[in-house]
Formats: sequence, C-alpha cells, structure tokens
Amino acid sequence: MKGMTVVNRWSFARTILTAVIVVGLVAPVIAQAKDGNNIVVTLRGVGGLMLPGDNPPLPGPALCFETDLFDTKTDRLIGSGIDCLDEIVSYDSDGTSPGVDAFPTLELTRTTFFYLPQGTMAATGRTTVAPIFEGSPSVTHIVGDITGPGGDNILTEHGTRRFKNKSGSVRLSGAVDMTALATLGEIGFNCVFVIDLD
Repeated sequence: MKGMTVVNRWSFARTILTAVIVVGLVAPVIAQAKDGNNIVVTLRGVGGLMLPGDNPPLPGPALCFETDLFDTKTDRLIGSGIDCLDEIVSYDSDGTSPGVDAFPTLELTRTTFFYLPQGTMAATGRTTVAPIFEGSPSVTHIVGDITGPGGDNILTEHGTRRFKNKSGSVRLSGAVDMTALATLGEIGFNCVFVIDLD
C-alpha cells in the first residue's frame, strides 16, 4: 500500500471490510440454497378467476387465480401457481368492517399451490392486503403474512414427488393489482415466496 494517502488507505480498508461483511452475510444463504431446501419463487402475471370446478382440492369454497411462476434469481419461467383466497374480511381506513371504501384493507386466508418441475406443494397462511396509499386506485401491498404456530404452513397432504410429505414454511411478500377484479375477475400478481423445507 506504498504511495497511498491516509484517505485512500481508509477507503481501501473500508471497501475490504464491507466485502468481508457482505460475504459473511451472503455465504449462509448461498449454502442453504445449495442444499435445495431453500427455494425462492415469484408468482407474477395476471391471473383470471377460475371456475369452481377447476379449483385445486380445498376444504371449502375459495376464489382461485392461476398465473406464471418464475425463479426469482434467474427470472426464468419454471411452472405455474394457483393462489386461492377465502375467509375474506374487509376493513375501511377507519377500521369499520365490512369495508365499503372502493379499495378497503382485506384480511384473508390464502392457500397457494406451486406446480414445479420437481413436483407440487401447497402452503397456507393468514394475510393482510392494504392499499399502498389510502384510496389507492390500483396496487395494494401485502402488509402481513402469518404462517401459523411454529412457522410450519406447508400442507404436506398436497405434496407430490420431491415434495411428498415435506414440511416447512413459506413466507410471502409482494403486491397485487385488484383494479380489474370486480369487472374482469382478474388480479395482477407480483409476489415473492420464500420456501424453507425441513
């Protein structure tokens, strides 16, 4: 480091330190991903409301929407997903329920089916969906997603092939566009699912 000023030496040291910290944080994630038990996928696209007879096996009636499933890292299309919504409760911005606002906050149970090359799996959770801005006419943000006691919310009875009898948890983060739900029966999805298999 001969010829470097004190400022340059500090800048160099700070760069090295930052790199070490980043590697330290990322390495466990990379190691986990390599063992195949951590899968990150994005449910993205416009999903139309499915006919009840075409819904996947569920214990009761639900609103189900099918769209494409992508590998979040590579953005490669890897399958499809079906998001089923039931037990829906709406709230206005003042907390009144049921909501009568054009775009109220929704509390619902979602059950998502992942159709992947390695097999099928499904997970469920209680989710809150709210407008990004009060009175927002389009995109709403998923502000909370509860996996349930212990964090295990994969429905083992729906697992096939590689995912048969596999337990674990699925976390959700993302946004949905519901402006065309009432008129066309469509929802625009951009939702990231982090799947951690036991």
